[in-house]
Amino acid sequence: MVVSNSIPYICGYSVPGLRSNTGVSGGILMHLAGITPPLNLHTMSHFISLTEAKAMTTRYKNDREGILKHEYQQRNILVLSETFDRAAFDTLLAKPGCAGLRFYYGMMPDLQVRLIAVAIDQEGHDIITQRTDELEENRVHDDIVEKGTTCPPICPLSPAL
Repeated sequence: MVVSNSIPYICGYSVPGLRSNTGVSGGILMHLAGITPPLNLHTMSHFISLTEAKAMTTRYKNDREGILKHEYQQRNILVLSETFDRAAFDTLLAKPGCAGLRFYYGMMPDLQVRLIAVAIDQEGHDIITQRTDELEENRVHDDIVEKGTTCPPICPLSPAL
């Protein structure tokens, strides 16, 4: 919606120079303008129904190989699931200032896609202790979770999804 002075309001913020009559969504306009929309963890609902979850995982299982180029198919690059110990997430959630978790997708040298988790603060910033030297950056600390058990090869016997 364009208001006075042709300054659209997106997520409660005025964005000079952006017009909402471009047919482009406000979120895309904010991204193109280099503006990060505010993160409101308390009003976001992250829950979905079992029916929706089953539909999503079934679609993924059926189409995951088809979205890859032929030379990457049948290499388990896109795993079906990844399982983690609760203690890893408890450690992240116990970080001072932690308001939630962010999941990144990373890639192993064999091109397998893996999940990487970090704690985030209320503003959505990653909570990762900055290391002062390369030796410290290469050590394993408790700021970043990865190393989950992937399916395949180790899969649940009777998955709910």
